[in-house]
Formats: sequence, C-alpha cells, structure tokens
Amino acid sequence: MIGADDLADFFDADEFGTVIVVTEQDKPPRDVPGIIGTPLARGSIFRAGIDPGAAQVRVLPDQVQVQVANKDVPRPHQGVKVLVSGRHYVIAETAPIGRLRTLLTMTPDGQRTPPTSELGKWAVSN
Repeated sequence: MIGADDLADFFDADEFGTVIVVTEQDKPPRDVPGIIGTPLARGSIFRAGIDPGAAQVRVLPDQVQVQVANKDVPRPHQGVKVLVSGRHYVIAETAPIGRLRTLLTMTPDGQRTPPTSELGKWAVSN
C-alpha cells in the first residue's frame, strides 16, 4: 500500500513532478514538491442521445492546479503566494485528493488592473 513516505517518488522532478516555491506570511520561502495538473478520472459519463461535445467550454481559465502532499499544504492557505514555473500565483482553493494529497487551485497574482475613472462614463464620439 502506498504511504506518505512513497510520495517523494511521485513528486520527483525527474519523473512526474515539479518544485513550487511557497511563500507564507512571516515565514521564509520554501520549496514544495508537487505534480502540475489534476488527477485523471477513470471512466466517463455518457448519456445516450446526447452529443458528448455539445457543451464543451471554449475558454481556458488562467489558473494552475498542483497536487501536493497534505503535510506541505500551508495553513491557512488564504493569501499564500506561490511561484510556479516562473509565474506568481495566489492559492484560491484547496481540495483533498484521497488521504495523502491535496489539490491547490491557484490564480495569477498581481494581474488585476484597478478600475479607471473613465470606465462606465458616457462619451460623445465623432
């Protein structure tokens, strides 16, 4: 049976994994091994008479999901900054995956533009 001590093999950067840098408030940055992406689901749901491609999403949200060991999840996770592949993110959500792993969903940090005073005002154009 796979235990917590076996996760190092899965999260090895030479195999499936990567290393992310987690920066918690008032703590030094630390390297955390993980796997980018969500675990694959087994099987699929298919309803007879329904086109399986009819309701596909055509946009890709600018977020990253990384699987990490439960012991490496920052507590509390709100506002924790993460560096993944050279880009800065903030943890938006954590979700357990079984008994050993947690899925971190992260959104880009610092890419939101402040609203301008011109937004929403009527203007006359020629």
